[in-house]
Amino acid sequence: MISEKIASGFPHKSGLSLWHQRSLGVGIESGVLAWFSSAVLPCVGSGVVGSGSASGVFVVPPNFGLVEAGLRSGGLGGVLLSDLTVALTLGISGTYSLSGVSAGVGVGSFGGSGVGLGLSELLSASIKSGLVSSGVVGFYDIGYGVSNGIFNLMRSGIVQGGVITGSALGSSPSTSMLSLKLGV
Repeated sequence: MISEKIASGFPHKSGLSLWHQRSLGVGIESGVLAWFSSAVLPCVGSGVVGSGSASGVFVVPPNFGLVEAGLRSGGLGGVLLSDLTVALTLGISGTYSLSGVSAGVGVGSFGGSGVGLGLSELLSASIKSGLVSSGVVGFYDIGYGVSNGIFNLMRSGIVQGGVITGSALGSSPSTSMLSLKLGV
């Protein structure tokens, strides 16, 4: 899970207590999963006209620079910036499932990138709520920087193996916009 990857990703175990590392991981995971429930990834499907189910994976490559830039925008610096950059990058980068419905393409494929994924404001609110619910209050207002770092990283992701299966209505070619959901 995301929380375990974040908590174990802190390179300097003396920078934050183990309790804070775990609490940050749990709070961030809670926020990201809440955001996933409201966010959609726009993709373009192509194939044969019809309707079907779309599935694939969304791969988010590690990029320490994107996460660090987001954290800096929230005013973080020093050892916390360094440690949190590594922990967030390792915790968030990876492979996520994609699924949804295709109303215009029955059989075919789809592709896309993280550009257009969800709203940063909703991610920020979800991260802050997740951090508070896991007991991370009062010692740093890190929610804004964390959400910017995660948003930057997620937008760098790409769709792989996007397949649409279902029923074709003849053999006419079709393209269609898809709104897909992310999962862990």
